[in-house]
Amino acid sequence: MKLKMFLVLLVFLFLIAPASAALNMEEAREKALEYAGSGEWRDVSGPYTYQSHPYYYAEYGKGYDTTGLLILDGETGEIITNKETAEKISYTHYYLADVNASYISGYESNRDVYKLSAAACRQKAEMFKSELPAYKEADRKKVELSAAAYSNIAVQWDELAALFDRIIPVLTDVKDGNLSYENAVILTEQVEEFEKALKGIGKSYDEIIEVTGIYCDVLLANSNLHTLSDQQVEDYKLLTVTALKQEKKEIVENQLSYIELDNKEMEEKTKSDMQFKDAKLEKAETPGFGLLAAVCAVFIGTVLYGRKRK
Repeated sequence: MKLKMFLVLLVFLFLIAPASAALNMEEAREKALEYAGSGEWRDVSGPYTYQSHPYYYAEYGKGYDTTGLLILDGETGEIITNKETAEKISYTHYYLADVNASYISGYESNRDVYKLSAAACRQKAEMFKSELPAYKEADRKKVELSAAAYSNIAVQWDELAALFDRIIPVLTDVKDGNLSYENAVILTEQVEEFEKALKGIGKSYDEIIEVTGIYCDVLLANSNLHTLSDQQVEDYKLLTVTALKQEKKEIVENQLSYIELDNKEMEEKTKSDMQFKDAKLEKAETPGFGLLAAVCAVFIGTVLYGRKRK
């Protein structure tokens, strides 16, 4: 009788023991299906990791509408009820899910553009420096402002290119499968650096626009040192300032607006995910609970039966 009780207990412990091997995508989809309601589709992404532990992101819906969300343990398939962990996996999903070769190529292209911009600005600074000997001291100092402004923004472009040189390996790691919360955090911090750098470049554009006007005033006051007419100087000033303002809008202001919008959307999606998670948890039943209860009943029944026979 004791042997029978031992075997039942052994089966019971085996059934409740957590799985040690990570679930593959097909297994995760099957697990997610167990929680789907009538007529619900499920879309599973992952595995994402937090502190080296795998998780799957399972979205549920009907038609075009999302009806629920669950974060599943990547080893056991169990529902994650811890809010902090669920939020981290949701955030990781939105931040990393779309990273692919094309996405990285865009960063590489921008980095190369930043390097070219730095080179062009350095060349512009050297041009102003080469003109300095022709002017008297007062005007020379004014032209030096243009040289310094272009030298400064050249350094900023170089720093932005260097930042992208640090971002690209992290994106490549994500593309190669390391969908970790830790990588999402690194990229978040680097985007914050990018945002700060863009704001600095925006101020430098304003400075260059200002010194362009000063430089043109110097040209007008020293018409004997060049062959440009006053109208040509005014045209140069208008075209240069217009081009600089357009560059600032496209390169700085539009990018900053995109970052702000993206951050807001990320926050709203994570918040919405937690609401969908709570709604789904109210309906979900833990898989295997019926089997677990049945095994418990068999075990308890066996014990009682053994006692009765005694």
